[in-house]
Amino acid sequence: MDTNKLVEELVDQGRKNQQIMIKQMFLMEKLLVTVNSMVPKGSRMLSISDREVKARELLGLNLFGYLNPKEIKHQFKIAAKKCHPDVNEGQTTDEFLKLQAAMNYLLQLEEES
Repeated sequence: MDTNKLVEELVDQGRKNQQIMIKQMFLMEKLLVTVNSMVPKGSRMLSISDREVKARELLGLNLFGYLNPKEIKHQFKIAAKKCHPDVNEGQTTDEFLKLQAAMNYLLQLEEES
């Protein structure tokens, strides 16, 4: 197969993939607008802050949906075992303190809601 023809095919395939991705993004945005209109006013389900996203990611929690204190504490214990300075030599307390702050923040949010 000719190299130029192969490059043209790859470019054409890239354009098709890009068009598909744009359509998917449009549909996802449309879906999000629809779902947002179904969520009761004042609900935090789809409007979480960057800080909450980081806290959930740090603890390995699901980014969407509701959390209960038991689940937050359970995930904290799992994550803490991996980075606790007393258990793992060479670990600093910084990461452990970040986990604690994330857990406390999420527990506070759940308590307020």
